[in-house]
Formats: sequence, C-alpha cells, structure tokens
Amino acid sequence: MTTKHIFIWQSGEPLQIDKGKHNPMRAINLSEYLLKKNFKVTLISSNFDHTYKKFRFKGLYKFKKINLNKNFKLVLINSPGYKKNIGLSRLIDHFKLASNLKFFLSSIGTLKLLSTCIIFPIILSFIIFFNLINNG
Repeated sequence: MTTKHIFIWQSGEPLQIDKGKHNPMRAINLSEYLLKKNFKVTLISSNFDHTYKKFRFKGLYKFKKINLNKNFKLVLINSPGYKKNIGLSRLIDHFKLASNLKFFLSSIGTLKLLSTCIIFPIILSFIIFFNLINNG
C-alpha cells in the first residue's frame, strides 16, 4: 500500500519543535492526526515565531528541512522578522517569506498542497495557488 504524502502550510502557529508551554493549534493537530492515519507529512512554516517575535533557528539562508521521524518532516522558511504586528516591517517580512516559499516550492517540483488556513498573509496564498496551477 502506497503511503500518501501530505504537505501542510501554516504560519504563525506553534510547532512541535517550539520550546515552552503552548497550546497545539491547527498545524500540530492536523499533522499529528495524519501521522496516526499513516500519512507522510511535510509541515511547512515560518522560521520566525510570530508569537514571541524571535527566530527558531539563526543564520538560515532560505529554508531549513528537519526530519522529525521517518514520516514527518518540518520545513522552516526564513524571513527577516518584525517587532510590531502593524507596520512596514511586517509587510516586508511577508514578502520575503513568500519569495523564500516560492523558492522552496520550485526546488521540490510539482506538489499537491493541503492548506490549513491560509487566509493571511494573502501573498502566500497567491504564490501557492499559482504554483499549483502552473505545476499541476
């Protein structure tokens, strides 16, 4: 039996690798549910922790792949980060995040992407949408 591989994009939520106390949200709950159902899961998120305004890993170029186990991979997309939720630096962060996400998606070729709530930032939605249309 072939194992299906599901890609999840979610930015701005806690991840399995985050330290400290946090409530599991959509990205954690969905990825863990799919793993229990024997899917391979790649969770794509931001290297920038939007809650604490800090980077999960320093010195990343565009993205970092982390193998959490044989069926679960985490990909962190880099961006410059920001200090305030409202401001130009947040927009710049999202543009760079979108650019690096596009770079990652093009590096792995055609894929089917399962989105958990990709309403904001809207720029990333357009990049994923057009990538899926152009690459099937």
